Amino acid sequence: LHPWCSPRGMRSTRLLRFHCVWLTLLGGCQVLFLISRWTLVFMTPHAGKAHLESAPPRLRNIGRASAAGEDVEVHADSKYYVVGSWTDWEFEELVQDHLLPGIFHLEVEGDQEQASTCSDQAESFRYGFEFQIVRDQDWHQVLYPTEPNADWETSKSVAGPDGSGHGMNWFVDALGWGNSSFRIELRFMGDRPPVVSWKYEKAWKFDNTSEDANETEDLDRLALDACEKRDDWCSALQRLGEMRRWNRGPDPDEYRLILRLCKRHNAWASALHLLLEEMWRTHKLPGGPSEDDYRLVAGACEGGGRWEFAQQLLEELKLREPADAPARFQLVPSYIWPRQGNLMNCGIKADMDWHGGDTIPKAPHACWVVPVTDTYAVLVAKMQPKLEKAGWKVLACSDSLVTQLDNKVQLQELAVHLNLSSCLPTHYRNASEATYPCILKPAFGCYGVDMFVANTSEDVYAAVPDFDEGSRNWALQECIGGRMEYSTSLLVQNGCILDMVTIRYEYDGEVYVWPRVREVGKWLHPNDESHREVMGRFLANYSGICNFNYKVRPDGRIAIFEVNPRVGADLTSDVPKPRARAFFERLDELSAARTRRSRKSLVGKRPHTYSH
Repeated sequence: LHPWCSPRGMRSTRLLRFHCVWLTLLGGCQVLFLISRWTLVFMTPHAGKAHLESAPPRLRNIGRASAAGEDVEVHADSKYYVVGSWTDWEFEELVQDHLLPGIFHLEVEGDQEQASTCSDQAESFRYGFEFQIVRDQDWHQVLYPTEPNADWETSKSVAGPDGSGHGMNWFVDALGWGNSSFRIELRFMGDRPPVVSWKYEKAWKFDNTSEDANETEDLDRLALDACEKRDDWCSALQRLGEMRRWNRGPDPDEYRLILRLCKRHNAWASALHLLLEEMWRTHKLPGGPSEDDYRLVAGACEGGGRWEFAQQLLEELKLREPADAPARFQLVPSYIWPRQGNLMNCGIKADMDWHGGDTIPKAPHACWVVPVTDTYAVLVAKMQPKLEKAGWKVLACSDSLVTQLDNKVQLQELAVHLNLSSCLPTHYRNASEATYPCILKPAFGCYGVDMFVANTSEDVYAAVPDFDEGSRNWALQECIGGRMEYSTSLLVQNGCILDMVTIRYEYDGEVYVWPRVREVGKWLHPNDESHREVMGRFLANYSGICNFNYKVRPDGRIAIFEVNPRVGADLTSDVPKPRARAFFERLDELSAARTRRSRKSLVGKRPHTYSH
């Protein structure tokens, strides 16, 4: 998936903040679109440089690229923080909404003791919490009310950002609200001044299993209908955010209502995000968005001047597999990469109703279960007999081997056992003896979560104070510089590599932690036989699909960062669709080969008879 994200601590300039998207246009011509918040630049690839064909394009990367394009005035590179009495005025970052980039929010879990402390400073005997909002953690850029202790009724006017707001705080009354939890929202909408508001959690929560749930769903629909009558797309998306927040997923008609509003107002980025990120993943649309949904979003893109995205959406319609096509592969857990799987056109679905428990749904017909997360890779290995008993096809090995490959600390120990330590980055057990910079990462984890570059031992001890005491929960690795990184997906049966495909990525930094780096390009890369041999030794007893992430040292040696015992994003999103489809077809051939072998073993043999 490799979304672009600025390196931690780095500030992008206005003219250099781009999202890069390769688009394959009609006739096979490839164009690189550099999309910023202010401009669209067309660049053709360098002659002779065979960039990877991405069919269809990764439209998902542009979902946040149009804050200004949808009449939202937000400081381009700013972050907003709440400073409140409940944290002794420490910074807490507001989260930007995916659908409406002009809305920022923060969930606050207060308690009565904190509220009482705050009330001593109030002029009246009120219990509650005080706060201000600070831009970029700069006390000279503070947003504050125009009068002290502004409550719900008097908080409409917002002053700043400047450094003149000392003592001018918003006041959230906590009296009578039980656990004192609330949600703060900061809104920038068009040319209007910013708005600060809050909602009490207890007032909004409800029991999904109660009789009130149906009534609440009716109210949601009435609210959306009212938004359509007012032609108010912003309020409709805000209502959708509330529904999503309390697990009240819209139905297909409600999604379509919101898309119609986005089309009328050319809100192309919100419509794209809704289509590609939400509608493909909801259980209420098991076959994915409809053709009408695609055409509505394409219309929003055309109206917003993004004709290239409209064209790509219409092209994607031609590539889609029919919703009623039988499933040959089920990705678990459900609703991860359903769109990417559908576009391979080989029967890949992501709607299996199994959440990892002992209750396994009966397979409607013979179909492969394919894990796409580390947790489910272990679960599938453990539950293989039960899955097969329920009629599912599984290619897996022991769950202990899956765990060993997935665990960064155990992987290093396995490398030592196999005399392959030189094929991994150097691991350090003592932070004071390491050569910096290093990469500190949890033993289990994916997508760069909780990983960072440590420049000194102090960085390591600040994150993990007991690192030198034999902790097996963290790995400290040599940081191998270089802009090129590789990802290889392999199909393995009993240690035999049946298929493998490699993608080479180029990033804009030498030292980084993905995804906090910008992707420059990606290419289909020839498989290296020496690397294949090394990977094969790690996979001596493995069965299933797995993924190796690594760099190549200047002397040609492989340096393996991690092994993911599952399908990776490179295979579903970055490998050209025909090649990825061939990879899954090779997996499906295994069941046919098993059937042929079982029939051959019965030739000339009498069938078994059973007596009771």
